[in-house]
Amino acid sequence: NMSGFVCPHCSDCTNIFAAGGGEGLAAQLSVPFLGRVPIEPRLTSALEEGSNFQTIFATSATAAACRHICDVVITSTGGNPAAPVPVAVAAAGGGAAAPAAAP
Repeated sequence: NMSGFVCPHCSDCTNIFAAGGGEGLAAQLSVPFLGRVPIEPRLTSALEEGSNFQTIFATSATAAACRHICDVVITSTGGNPAAPVPVAVAAAGGGAAAPAAAP
C-alpha cells in the first residue's frame, strides 16, 4: 500500500493519499495487511540506475517498510518461498476484488 511522499530534500513524509484504505481493504477481504510503503524519489532513481536501494538507503522509512513487508511474508509462509500468500487485489476503479494467492 503506497502511503506518503518522502521529500527528497528534508526526508519529511507527507500523506498525499487518504490513510487507512489498504488496511480497510485487507480487513474486508480477510487477508493480512502487509504494510505501507512511502513514495520516495530515491527509490525510483536507485531502480533506474540498477543500484540496491536497500543497501544504499538502509535507514530510510521506505527501506524499513520494505523489510517489514518481507518479514511478514517470510513469517506467514514459514520461510517456504513456494508457499502461497493471500493478498488483497484492488479492482479497477478502486473497488475490492476477491482475495488472490500470490504466485
